[in-house]
Order: sequence, then C-alpha cells, then structure tokens
Amino acid sequence: YFLIEIPRANVAKEGEEQNDSEMPKMIAFGDSVTQHAFDPTRHGWLAQMQHLYRRRLDIVPRGFSGYNSRWGAMMMDRLFKGNGAGTETVLVTVFFGINDAVLEGEMQFVPINEYKENIRKIVEYMKNTYANVSIVLINPAPVHVEKWTNHRAAQNRKMDRTHENTKKYAQACLEVGKDLDVPTLDLYKALGGGDQELADKFLHDGIHLSSEGNTILFRELENLIRKDYPHLCPEKLKIFG
Repeated sequence: YFLIEIPRANVAKEGEEQNDSEMPKMIAFGDSVTQHAFDPTRHGWLAQMQHLYRRRLDIVPRGFSGYNSRWGAMMMDRLFKGNGAGTETVLVTVFFGINDAVLEGEMQFVPINEYKENIRKIVEYMKNTYANVSIVLINPAPVHVEKWTNHRAAQNRKMDRTHENTKKYAQACLEVGKDLDVPTLDLYKALGGGDQELADKFLHDGIHLSSEGNTILFRELENLIRKDYPHLCPEKLKIFG
C-alpha cells in the first residue's frame, strides 16, 4: 500500500462541497477561426488555452463558421444567459471581422461603421450579462491572396476579399477597443500585417490559421492576459480536484 498525501490547497475546505461546475469559465465568441480553435490537427489556439488553464478554467467555444458581427450580435440573447448557480464567467474573447470585411455586394459584407457598432454592442451585452467579466477583442488576421483565390476557384467562386480591405477592419477593431478601454489583440499585426510571405506561413488556406498561426494567437493571448488581466494568469487561479 502507498500513502498519497493530497495537497490541502487542492481540496475543498472542511465542510465545503467542491463541485466541478464551480470552475470559472471563459467564453470564446466569434466566427470560423473560433469554431475551429479546438482542431488538434492544427494546434488550435483554444486547445492550447485549455491546456494552459487545465483544472482552472473551462473554455466554452461559441464559434460560428461564416458569421459576421451582425449575425453574431443577433444571436447573443439565445447564447448567453448569465452565470448559473455556482459558476462565474471571468473572461470573454470577441473575434469577428474576417467575414465583415468581404467585398461590398457579398452576402457577409458589413459596412465598417456598422461593424464597429456591432462590436460595441457585443461588448456591452457581455458586460451586462456577466458581472466583473474581463473582455478581449481580437481583430481579423490578414489574407493570403493567392491561397484564398485558389481556394475559391476550386469551389467555382470568385475572389471575395482583399487584404487591404481586411486591414481597414483590423484597424477599426483597434479603434473600438481604444474607445471602450478594452484590450485588443492585434492579430493582423502579429501575423505579419499583410506581408504575403508570412501570411503563407500562418494561414493554411488564405484566411484560416495554420498550426503556426494558431500558436502565435495563443501566445499573444496569453501575453495580453498576463499584461492586462494579471489576476487571470493560470497560476493565480484555484486548482480544482
């Protein structure tokens, strides 16, 4: 027989019931780059986040492929109902823009001023729904033009975006973050700022993240949390179990 001593910091106090449902939550709200963020074949950025926060934080992915900020904002009251008994949502990432930035005339297109207003609405809704929540905005990544053109051509569809237009939406997201005093992860800059050689490395099909791109996003998000929300660093959170 072996005697295993369980560290007292890892167990409930005497008389308390420990319930895994009490583990705090992070919500990731966005489009396909969030929907695919647990993809193990490309080292999804949320999969890496969940590993970092194992036994400390439950990550709830709410990513919707093809969605823009308008459609995301329309779904909020159905998706987000506030903290349930014994749970607390402590962090929300808001990551829209790559679809808003398609060329005018495309179904997903959202004018840039409306995009900014939609992001504001989402931030306000999250703050009103989850008390004391910390919010991170993430702006859209660049576009690798040749890859995405080929991807669309394989579907017999015309090219629907440019990296120049996407840059405008990336900047707009930064402006909203500054106006609202919400930290914004500048993914556009982190993935090369439109440099096509770097975009080729970080985007597997022209707009969605490769393994390298996912790792960059994960590292940038961890660094942002450590800088702007140090109370949410993994070593500061309770270990459950």
